[in-house]
Amino acid sequence: MQQNPFCYACEKAPSGFDFTHTFTMNIMYMVPLDRWMSMMPKRLVHGWELGSIIRAQSGYPFTVISPFGTIPYGTDTYDGYQPTRPDLVQPASRNPAKGSVQYSSNPVVADGTNLTQQYFVTPGCLNGSCAAQIRPGDLDRNTFRGDPISNVDFSLIKDTKLKENTMLQFRAEFFNLLNQHAFQTPGEVLGASGFGFSSATVLPERQIQFALRLIF
Repeated sequence: MQQNPFCYACEKAPSGFDFTHTFTMNIMYMVPLDRWMSMMPKRLVHGWELGSIIRAQSGYPFTVISPFGTIPYGTDTYDGYQPTRPDLVQPASRNPAKGSVQYSSNPVVADGTNLTQQYFVTPGCLNGSCAAQIRPGDLDRNTFRGDPISNVDFSLIKDTKLKENTMLQFRAEFFNLLNQHAFQTPGEVLGASGFGFSSATVLPERQIQFALRLIF
């Protein structure tokens, strides 16, 4: 959704699912216990496998948006949010604080809307009263990114041959093995109580599951 319906070029930016850097590695290793422990029963030492999927990527892009519409183009929350963006006064810095990501909240100079930000200004909204900005802001779309995301999954597999065409497989799987966390993108709406804070994660906590499978 555009803040200026007559300016398609103003919306050119990375997509909402753009990841500038992505790394994925899949590992599967057949453990040769039958060679290392040849004196042990074959069914016990044969068929062990270790597997892992390792993934790391850039954070999700997001847009800081104004709580107001604009005088030329009105207010449109049909998609659930207001597409208007503010002006960028100076580059915003992100600071980790107690597990959340937040923007510094010093008062902005010459902005009477009391949005408690020093980086963004809503044009024409002065003295604390405003129904709409006098124009769309100059801040580009998807100019910020959330935290990078990384995850490690691990599996231990044991195949035991029972008969010529029958095999019993045991699996122990560890999702998010290192119990890493990655925060969702911060709140995007200027002046909202959650603006600039990440209050949820995009990865589930460590999960462990065991499975027994009969293959015939």
